[in-house]
Amino acid sequence: MQIDYHNPALGKCLGQGCLVTTGYDFVGDAFNGSNEAIPDANPMGCGSHGTFVAGIVAAQPNELGFSGVAPGVTLASYKVFGCRGYTRTDVLIEAVMKAVEDGAQIISTSIGSPNGFGEDLWSNLLSRIAREKGIPCVVAAGNDGSMGAFYPSGMAGASDVMSIASYDSVDTTSILAIAQFSVGSRKALSFGYAPGDPQKWDNVKLPLWTLSISSKVVDDGCSPFPANTPNLSNFIVLVRRGTCTFSQKAKNAAAKGARYIMMYNNVPGTIAIAVKDVKRIVAAGMVSDQVGAAWLKSMAAGQTVTLRMGDPSKAQRVVEAVKNNATGGAVSDFSSWGPTMEMNFKPQFGAPGSSILSTIRQSAGGFGIASGTSMSTPMVAGVIALMGEYRESLDINIIRNLLSVNAKPPLYNQGGEFSDVLAPAAQGGAGLIQALKAAVATTLIDRPSLAFNDTEHLNGALNFTITNDGKEDVTYNIAQRPAGSVYVLAKDSIYPSASPNELVAASASLSFSDEQAVLEPGESKLISVTATPPTGVDESRLLLWSGYITINGSDGVAMSLPYEGLAGSLRKAKGLAADGSWMSHSSDENQAPVAANYAFVLPQPGEASAVDDLPVAVANLTLGSPTMVMSLADGRPSASESLGLWEIDSSPLKWSTRGMAGASFDGQLRNGSYVTPGQYKIVTRALRIAGNPLHAEDWDTSETPPFYITYKQ
Repeated sequence: MQIDYHNPALGKCLGQGCLVTTGYDFVGDAFNGSNEAIPDANPMGCGSHGTFVAGIVAAQPNELGFSGVAPGVTLASYKVFGCRGYTRTDVLIEAVMKAVEDGAQIISTSIGSPNGFGEDLWSNLLSRIAREKGIPCVVAAGNDGSMGAFYPSGMAGASDVMSIASYDSVDTTSILAIAQFSVGSRKALSFGYAPGDPQKWDNVKLPLWTLSISSKVVDDGCSPFPANTPNLSNFIVLVRRGTCTFSQKAKNAAAKGARYIMMYNNVPGTIAIAVKDVKRIVAAGMVSDQVGAAWLKSMAAGQTVTLRMGDPSKAQRVVEAVKNNATGGAVSDFSSWGPTMEMNFKPQFGAPGSSILSTIRQSAGGFGIASGTSMSTPMVAGVIALMGEYRESLDINIIRNLLSVNAKPPLYNQGGEFSDVLAPAAQGGAGLIQALKAAVATTLIDRPSLAFNDTEHLNGALNFTITNDGKEDVTYNIAQRPAGSVYVLAKDSIYPSASPNELVAASASLSFSDEQAVLEPGESKLISVTATPPTGVDESRLLLWSGYITINGSDGVAMSLPYEGLAGSLRKAKGLAADGSWMSHSSDENQAPVAANYAFVLPQPGEASAVDDLPVAVANLTLGSPTMVMSLADGRPSASESLGLWEIDSSPLKWSTRGMAGASFDGQLRNGSYVTPGQYKIVTRALRIAGNPLHAEDWDTSETPPFYITYKQ
């Protein structure tokens, strides 16, 4: 990650004796993922992502009155992105190896893309570092919660890393710039607002104008302003949030000459709005619902409300925290769901990741608010550092297990309403970490979770060990608390549901070899757990079931060991529809299909480069595939199947996630030869999850519509 070490809250320096002690830029600012990397020793970059992550871990006391989770640590910064935000696996590998070489004690990576297998080179490397070097590696679970189950970030599925979910903060935080307003001829008073984009507020002193003096209008500014609207160029237009986009409201105001717009919220708190796409608007901002309502009340009484604005970057700033009663403590709706494609338990657990206050580039104001699993991940990294200091050990297994079994399982929250059902473990993992509870715990559990797999491959009997690491005898009572179960696949479909997945009132039943254990100090007890999957459910839709084994001690300890399984067979679930493949262009980011019999013109054999627009064979996988084989076949209507298949050079594709996966084709086959011009089709064979590559029934096949290939002259 890249850290703006010039930020005073991050030490204002780089090197020994500084907060950021070392770093390296592996790519240079111009790197776009495919051009030549130009490394240098300065890890400064264009964006604020790494700076934000660094502040969560280790920000020093500052003007906004906060500090990082572990402000006593030192940081190392390894830049792997250029200004365009792309990178390569080899760069990531080089960076993490450099971190190990430089003596990193904890590795935090807020990078990733959906995959779900955790078998790529970088994921495997992180697992090996954790397992063999004993260095805790924490990774972001991903921000694709809307996609539903089985959609974690690739490296978040790696076996020995800690995959971190995001939980909504109990307070919604805003950074407000201070400006002044006056009512009529009264003395000016201060108010706080969230500067938007754009924010050219310097030396602006103008009266407010509004469409409606009612603070209850739900669609304020969503329709074109009335014909009798005055020229708004010398007003600040006050508009209520709601119904349509901020840009739509700003466009309607700009159509009447507006240059400045101030929104007021329709819910508690404020957010930074972006309307930079609207011509004429030079400054925008937002105030709270209370401030907006107070101004409207004065205007309704016939008084003029005038705002005296200034450059937000030079204004006094304050932090506003508004209680989040709707979703505070719930899993963030953007947080990616597990489990992995191989039914490994992920995410591990979670931490606050929404509405987080931290550091950004000094040139952008020094402080900001952001949300994402990129924010919850460094939160956990900081907690691990504190635990290591308190317990005088960074033993990765002990720390991971303590954080997991002492986490707080969340209630399921959908649409801002809490239910009385625990959230599926695939959404939030073991729960929201409880740092102090985990650090001081004297009861140890030897694993972080139990994964029972699917019904076909059921791990029917698993176990865990309880150890009393305290100084007194403890009696432990063991029981089960099921969580909500969800169907993975949509009804009458081979494709997964988007979130929210359908919740089902069915759960597995667990039995224990012992429901009570009395342990003396230093004594351990092995507990066997047998799971019986739920019955009476539609196993063809793949029901994810989960819950928590509660472990309550006579000393007041209350822990929970999460478990998870699946009713149904992943191997029997169709991975690729017969019509689930097509041809597209490498230049098309949306991978849209071309028409049947489209004619592709390829570079001459051996002359293709990264800038060429090549044909791409696209397969739309339902649940992901460990191996996809793409082969060229004769596409003529009269062609015989006996003519065979020729595997293309970019095949096979390994560890492909659900959704669209593509392989480009420049005419070269895997045997090194090039095909002659003609009419062809691509035949894709996708191995099902848990499938045996030697069994034909474990493969799904799809053919693209026919297409033509010619070469440039």
